[in-house]
Amino acid sequence: MAENDNNKNNFTGKIKGKTKGKIKAKMAAWFTKTFIIFVMKVLPIFLLVCMVHTAFSWISDLVESVKNPADIYEIMGIDNISDLICVAGNADDGYYLAYKQGIDEKLDEVVKRYNKGSRQYVKKDVIKKMLDAELYTQYPNLGGKIGKEADVKIGESSNAASGGSDFSGTLYWPTDSTYVSSFFGLRNSPTAGASTNHGGIDISAVTGANVYACLDGTVTIAEHSDSAGNYVAIDHGNGYVTKYMHNSQLKVSVGDKVTAGQVIALAGSTGISTGPHVHFQVEKDGEKVDPLTFKYNNGKGASSSSSDSSSTTSTGTTTSSANKVTSLDGFLFIGDSITDGMKSEANVVDSTCTVRAVVGVGSKYWLDHYSEISSVSDVKGINIMLGTNDYDYGISYMKQLLEKLHGTFSNVTIYVDNLLPDKDSNTSEFKSYVSQLKEFCTSNSSYIKFIDPTSGVEIGSDGTHPTINGYKTLWNNIKSAILNGGGSSSSSVAPLIIAKDTGEGQDGFQGAIRIRRVTPNKTIGALTNVGTGATQTTTVVTGGLGTKEDIPESVKKQMEGISMQHFSGVDYSDLSYLTIPYFDFNGSVQQGHMVVNKKLADEVLLIFQELYKIKYPIEKMELIDNFSGSKKLTGDALDYASIEANNTSAFNDRKVVTNDGVQNTVSKHALGQAIDINPQINPYINPDGSFSHDNAKKYVKERKSQEGWSDTEKAACITPDSEIYKIFTKYGWTWLGNSSYTGDTQHFEKADLTNVKTIENREDVAGTSSSTTDTTDSNNTKKDGDNSNTNNSNNSSASSSNTSKQSEVEEYLKSAASGTWSVYAKDLTSNSDIASVNADAKMQSASVIKLFIMATAYDEMAKGNMVPTEVSSDIKLMITQSENFATNRMIDRLGFDKINNYIRSNGYTNTELNRYMLKSNANGDNYTSSKDAAKILENIYNHKCVSYEASEQMMAYLKAQQLRSKIPDGVPSGVQTANKTGELDTVENDAAIVFKDNAPYVLVVMSSGLSDTAKARQNIVDISKIVYGDGASVGGNSATVGSVTTAINSKIYDLKYIPESDFDKLVSDNDTKALEYFTLDGEWKLITAKWSYSSDDGVTISKNSPINYRSTVDKYTTPFEYLMDYYIDVKNRDFMFDFTDLVLKSELILAVEDNVTTTQTTTQSSISYADGTSEGGTSEVKLTEFVSDTMELTYVDTWFVKFTKESSYSAASFNSTQGALTGTQGQLIGNYKTTAYCYVCNDDGNGNFGTSVTASGAQATPNRTVAIHASGDPYGLKLGDQIMIEGDPTVYVVEDTGTGQPGAWIDIYIEAPTDENGQKYCACNSSPVGDRNVNVYWAQDVKAATESNSTDDDNSKALINTVASVKGTVTENISVSTNSSSGPSKMVLDKNTHGYYYVSSTKIDTITTHSIAIKYDTGESEIKGNENKFIKLFKDNKEAKSDLKPKWLITTVEKGEKTASFTDLTKYLLYKLTGESFGVTEFDFSIYEPGSFSSMSRGGGYDQFIRWFHAWEGMSGSLSADGTKYIIGDDGYGNITVGYGVDIFNGGFAERFAAAGYPTSVGSEVDKEFVDNLEKEEINEALQIVESKCGGLNLTQYQKYALVSRIYNCGDSGAFSNRNGKDFVSAFTSYWNQDKDLEYKVPANDGMFSHPLYTNYMCLPNTAKVGNSSVYSPGLDARRKAEWLLFKTGYYDRIDEFYEDGGNIVNAAAIVHDFISSNGYHYSLGDDLPGTVNDVKNARAVCCATFVSWTLYEAGYDWMVDCTGINSCATLLPFLEAHGGTKIMNPTMDMLQPGDILFYGSGGSSHTDIYIGDGLWYNCGSNDTVQRKDPYSKAIRADVYCVIRFDS
Repeated sequence: MAENDNNKNNFTGKIKGKTKGKIKAKMAAWFTKTFIIFVMKVLPIFLLVCMVHTAFSWISDLVESVKNPADIYEIMGIDNISDLICVAGNADDGYYLAYKQGIDEKLDEVVKRYNKGSRQYVKKDVIKKMLDAELYTQYPNLGGKIGKEADVKIGESSNAASGGSDFSGTLYWPTDSTYVSSFFGLRNSPTAGASTNHGGIDISAVTGANVYACLDGTVTIAEHSDSAGNYVAIDHGNGYVTKYMHNSQLKVSVGDKVTAGQVIALAGSTGISTGPHVHFQVEKDGEKVDPLTFKYNNGKGASSSSSDSSSTTSTGTTTSSANKVTSLDGFLFIGDSITDGMKSEANVVDSTCTVRAVVGVGSKYWLDHYSEISSVSDVKGINIMLGTNDYDYGISYMKQLLEKLHGTFSNVTIYVDNLLPDKDSNTSEFKSYVSQLKEFCTSNSSYIKFIDPTSGVEIGSDGTHPTINGYKTLWNNIKSAILNGGGSSSSSVAPLIIAKDTGEGQDGFQGAIRIRRVTPNKTIGALTNVGTGATQTTTVVTGGLGTKEDIPESVKKQMEGISMQHFSGVDYSDLSYLTIPYFDFNGSVQQGHMVVNKKLADEVLLIFQELYKIKYPIEKMELIDNFSGSKKLTGDALDYASIEANNTSAFNDRKVVTNDGVQNTVSKHALGQAIDINPQINPYINPDGSFSHDNAKKYVKERKSQEGWSDTEKAACITPDSEIYKIFTKYGWTWLGNSSYTGDTQHFEKADLTNVKTIENREDVAGTSSSTTDTTDSNNTKKDGDNSNTNNSNNSSASSSNTSKQSEVEEYLKSAASGTWSVYAKDLTSNSDIASVNADAKMQSASVIKLFIMATAYDEMAKGNMVPTEVSSDIKLMITQSENFATNRMIDRLGFDKINNYIRSNGYTNTELNRYMLKSNANGDNYTSSKDAAKILENIYNHKCVSYEASEQMMAYLKAQQLRSKIPDGVPSGVQTANKTGELDTVENDAAIVFKDNAPYVLVVMSSGLSDTAKARQNIVDISKIVYGDGASVGGNSATVGSVTTAINSKIYDLKYIPESDFDKLVSDNDTKALEYFTLDGEWKLITAKWSYSSDDGVTISKNSPINYRSTVDKYTTPFEYLMDYYIDVKNRDFMFDFTDLVLKSELILAVEDNVTTTQTTTQSSISYADGTSEGGTSEVKLTEFVSDTMELTYVDTWFVKFTKESSYSAASFNSTQGALTGTQGQLIGNYKTTAYCYVCNDDGNGNFGTSVTASGAQATPNRTVAIHASGDPYGLKLGDQIMIEGDPTVYVVEDTGTGQPGAWIDIYIEAPTDENGQKYCACNSSPVGDRNVNVYWAQDVKAATESNSTDDDNSKALINTVASVKGTVTENISVSTNSSSGPSKMVLDKNTHGYYYVSSTKIDTITTHSIAIKYDTGESEIKGNENKFIKLFKDNKEAKSDLKPKWLITTVEKGEKTASFTDLTKYLLYKLTGESFGVTEFDFSIYEPGSFSSMSRGGGYDQFIRWFHAWEGMSGSLSADGTKYIIGDDGYGNITVGYGVDIFNGGFAERFAAAGYPTSVGSEVDKEFVDNLEKEEINEALQIVESKCGGLNLTQYQKYALVSRIYNCGDSGAFSNRNGKDFVSAFTSYWNQDKDLEYKVPANDGMFSHPLYTNYMCLPNTAKVGNSSVYSPGLDARRKAEWLLFKTGYYDRIDEFYEDGGNIVNAAAIVHDFISSNGYHYSLGDDLPGTVNDVKNARAVCCATFVSWTLYEAGYDWMVDCTGINSCATLLPFLEAHGGTKIMNPTMDMLQPGDILFYGSGGSSHTDIYIGDGLWYNCGSNDTVQRKDPYSKAIRADVYCVIRFDS
């Protein structure tokens, strides 16, 4: 049984096991099935839900991010982030930027509003730092101690900023009516007695309407006035006063306190009034301002720029319009050159837009050309930017255009743009126009929206047009404004408020912008050259021309029996008495006397004038009779006595000893034909070396070596190489010394009196350029010609720097004009090459081939094959004027074969003549090489070309060269050259001998294959500078003569802020502490101070104009919204802290550079009597100094871009890191050698290295510790002393000693670097602080670096105050001039007669003007990305990088209004971070190049100048009937001219005419464009002359144009020569104050022509050559006055104040017509014509009679104001006849004179015009003639009735 049971059990167990297995299988199957179902159905749903949730979160973030900007402003209740801050602080602690109270609550609300739903990560501290980050780069560092929140709440204003009521807020409109019937500014007077310059606005009102106070204040006037009627004045504080006029009843009394909106009067029409209205007037500090520039409670005024597309709620929030524009597709843009620039220059206008823009037009143009607009189809919207060319003549045309557009495009909105800032932005015309434009737009807001797209637009150098970046900003602003519903493109900056520190709440901050002043390290009013490198001083000595007279009776008495012995037969009548200025051995100017032969008198004066100019020293110059003594010495004995005294003398009637010892030959002294100069230093030396005078021993024995001689004695020594020898021999005098250092070395004589210079035909007298008698063929002329260099700088020989000049030339040519270049220069003294580049290359010679033709001609003359008189005129023309016809005649005479044979036989291997000038080159061109051309010039110089005489004559022609704009332009003024140029269409050549002092050289520069010949010409000038030794700037910038780029020892310090009222107090007190501060006006514009100085008035402090610096720095601001986009994207607090910290480490330096010109004028006066005696003179020293400030952004370092200039003025640029101590530099200690040491190389005194132990016991600290020599310091430094090193703002402490180098030595302790293993190592040998020679100063005002700024531990934020050497230009000029005038007479007792007689005298004023101009040059700029900083952010925070969603971030940035401009930058940064392309893999950081702060220039641009210039220059010849060609004429002096004064031959244009195929004969036609281009070249050359001579004067552009007119009219020398003892620069610095003397649109007769710069300089020259004399010229006088008017005021169109006695009708007609054609006038015969000549500029209508009347009035005929018929020919004709006009009936063309007024038709009643000469006329008888710019050509009309002529 048991067995059975067991079996049963086994069976049962098997059954159970099977069952269990089935269950498991079923369960497995169920789980499998369930899992499959889960995977197939549930999991996808779950994953989809997750994905949707994630996507929703991303989309939510994106949606939220788009809303962020609006949210932030809405939550905080602000318009702009700047509403959150103000200025806080006090005078003791300084000022900082503070948050207003309530910022915490605002931040809490922001966090609460952001953290909704899935977003719970926004933290308050992050939001606060993001706000800090945006504000940080927008504001300056104010320099004070940082406090807490200010005592003003967000949304409130404070009185602290203004000191009175807040006009920056919203004012109460003065009455219930809103219609303005008359605007502020110029207008037609509405009734007799009413003003034409409206001081307020008129608001139409019914009698009895309420008149309200616009703001709280105190009533100061409540009374009746004859003009204002019943009126009220209210004082609102801070200089603001409002007035309410013409009231019927007053409701307040004087002294009443009133509040805004209080009824103060009832409207009426009392006083001078045409009907009931309220005249509302606002005054600030007594000046009337446009009331519509302020905001009012009814939306009028400044706030009216907002459109009705959005409305403002009571809480100040903005609600969007439903009709918001979403695209500019189909928009029509209408405008002028600015709109055109957005499309054609910047290419930013969307392609879906249509542009209609024409340069220089206004609204009237589009009215006249309306079909160009109306023809555009499918217009969706219109944008208009016009007005820059409109505002001079009011709003009427713009209104008509807008109304017409609305009629044509009735269903679209017209967006009208605010005007960009212009040169006349501050004028009443500009402001009034803008105000009226806003008003009109607001009044028609149903279809017009006024927008302001001007914020941040960068304006270019012309002061009107934007830069490329500016155009981009302008387009983005327009687009943004339109897409945002027509409001402003960006909210304006909140007004500046000054408040107090509450001591509670959030920390304030300082901005990132340093306002850093750079100024010469000198005392104000001291003439100090602070250039630390070598500076070049140009000394120009002018004047020095003595006087001559017959021998005075008193002098005859003195001479009789002494010097006058009557041996020679010469009588007193044969002699002249000379008074001669000279420099004595002390360098002082004295007056000497000399008697010479009358025929030589002028020449002797000219010789001594040249000696005066080179400051040749003469110890004494008295009549020889003064040395006769009591013994009455005569003859040789008298001569001996004079020599003993080293007296320079001439006449002495004596005989000379001949070889046989007999005195039987009359000396040249007895004839007055010899002069002995400094006879002690230049003794008579016998052939055996013996001499007569013991006191001359030194000057005989050491004559060759000059050992032991003083510099003055060396300068006085006469040798064949001396300047005095060259001067005398140039005039044909003979020297009796010789090169063997023997002979009569003091003696010059002239035997031949047939070839003598006179003052009338002299070559070189200051200010004169006239023909001279040629003396260059004199056998006594030294072979190297006349070296008249007056540059006294110590020039080294050319050979000493040849290697460097070779490399300089090679380097320079790399940036020269594209083409083939060849340069060769050779020192003619050492015969060594200076530079040789491609010198043997065969180049197209152009006119340089004429050198070889000339040499061939002289060779033929020498052979007797050619008669000199037959060819000399052609040779002269060929060389001096490069005349091609003369050259071709010479080729015909000589023949090609003869010329080429000469060339080959003389070794000119690369030269050949193959064609005539400007003829076919079918047989080949003409060629030479620079070395061949140099060789022939060298032969001419060495008198080896043909013969001595031939070389002399060829040299004379080369020196007389008139084409001198290349190599000669590259050498200093006064250095003589002899050159020959050559030009073709693609060729520019010049070959010259340069007579450099002691180192003459030859230079040839050739170029061919050019595309830019203008650049090539400048390149040749620059190469000339390099070879001479003045250097040149790569890129073609020319250096100013007398200037040198050097290091300028400068003070560099950060300015601190003070409130404007405190700043103004310092300025008004002339307190120089104002120079240490800056201020900000109510609009946060930056204001700094500058100074001027005069010895009469002392220091004058003035304010610079306010600068809107924010428009330049805005581009470096990181918007809060941009940071928020990252925050939402990565949701990482730590990352955002790091990001904002990076932004908060930004630094910007805004440098204020003081460019200083100091001028010291010393006047020494002396009296010289005719009897040879003199009186001690007086001396007066005056000093003036003026400053021109330049402001530029020199350094920007932000998280995304870094911009630097060569001189960035950053702390790093001073080769230093800020230390723990700062201070200011005190007194100089001395110059020290510096080295560096560190922890590794420092020892403890026992030979143990690797320590920070010092001798003082202190621990050595980098950037603090320095060591001196253990044996003592030569200047007395000791342990514990605090010092500063030049160029380093750190204060160092002497804490150690060492034994490195003896003497003045400082060892600076630096940080030892570490290697990859963390081990310190020594790098002292390569440290930038080591191995220098520096000035060391005592430190003063020492403090911890953080004390001066904040509690921030970042020492780099300490304010800078240091001294350093920075790059700039120092121009030093010394001018010496002499004036002679009649002096007092004295009574002298006659010992023989015992009676008295009078002796006349001459007063001599010697004026020495010494000027030093310092101008800073920050050099080249560099800009690059800072992307590594961005990448490091993510490397340091891997979590943020993993959370980054680049595509979402980019999308968010693109859609943000304030972040869109960062889109491409963001794509680039993300590409650099991830390696993934998002469409931008390269980024042009140059878009972040800062703009300039250049001031707006007055006086118009080139076009306006050229019209003015043409009016004065007048047309030579005439203009063709179709106006496309000029007809060549004669200027009346025999010069062939064309156009407006283009001189074909004297101007060097003959070749250009021939090359272009134009004839050069009178009557020939030439294309107008060709001639105009030549004229422009001449004007540009004149501008370059102005720049070179006046570079340090900071002239305005219109001042430069005034000087251009002078150059064009009277030449370079005439424009700038000495007048009344001063050249132009000296006169300018002596008489002119650029800050005070400029004025604009001056009234007539204000005394402007009594200004000393005009009366002493600019009024001259005003004489013209008539026959053999110069006479006063009214025409020249008028031109000088016009130039002065332009120079002083920038005003081209005002001439009535200086024409007198009939004036100049022609010039007046030109200027009046220019004004009419440029200012939108139209032809009319209607009621809109002006009533009198007083109204002509206020109207915009004109007719022919109006034009003539206006012209006569402007020409000075003041009685035209009495004419009541200025618009009627029939009335005007008898009026003119009655006022002295001569009536000439039935005139013909040959009877007409310029200025004639012609009348036409029956009785002269139908038309009138003005004849201006040369067949040209002005008139305004139709719209065509009104709008035409130039005069027109016509024949006299058949219906001419008469001429009215006035004598002028």
